[in-house]
Amino acid sequence: MTANRLKKAKWALLKNKESLSDAEKEKLEQIFQCKEFELLKLAYEAKNKFRDIFQSQLTMQDAEIKLEQWGQRRRASKSKTPIPLFEDHQ
Repeated sequence: MTANRLKKAKWALLKNKESLSDAEKEKLEQIFQCKEFELLKLAYEAKNKFRDIFQSQLTMQDAEIKLEQWGQRRRASKSKTPIPLFEDHQ
């Protein structure tokens, strides 16, 4: 996969998953099937899960629990494939 093809997917990566066109969904699926972009796929999924927490109608306490769970999953995946976490950027 060329860098140009990945560059053309930039806006699809930044969009909300609900706003993706069928063509953009297909483009991302093709990219995510490439082994070299495994980390990009994990980061994209983490971004969407994080966003989903803020889009949901949760109480403050439930939101804190969901955010902690999200962070725990990110830390657990870090041992396999490192994804920088917020606490890594102090």
